[in-house]
Amino acid sequence: MRADNLLIRASGEVVVVDWPHAGRGAPFTDALGLLVNAKLWDPAVDADALLDGHHPGDDDAVTTVLAGMAGYFLDAARKPAPEGLPRLRAFQAAQGAAALAWLRERW
Repeated sequence: MRADNLLIRASGEVVVVDWPHAGRGAPFTDALGLLVNAKLWDPAVDADALLDGHHPGDDDAVTTVLAGMAGYFLDAARKPAPEGLPRLRAFQAAQGAAALAWLRERW
């Protein structure tokens, strides 16, 4: 989290924006991405409880997007590291493993 990733609305509400991936989508997708990272650093975190409220009754959609995220990270981890980012692929592999473990918990 960095200052340039935070927008403050006129109401005072703070919105987190990951500029390279900015877009509109299901309300749970941003929370899901953050919670995959939480599961990476603390596999015991109850991510489903934290996610509750961001996906009104759409558990199948959450599971589907989580499966897609796991696949994305695990596939990206197989590629050569981009110049200047030697640890990116290992981090993507770890994120993919965390997403896959959470997916197994949900099933």
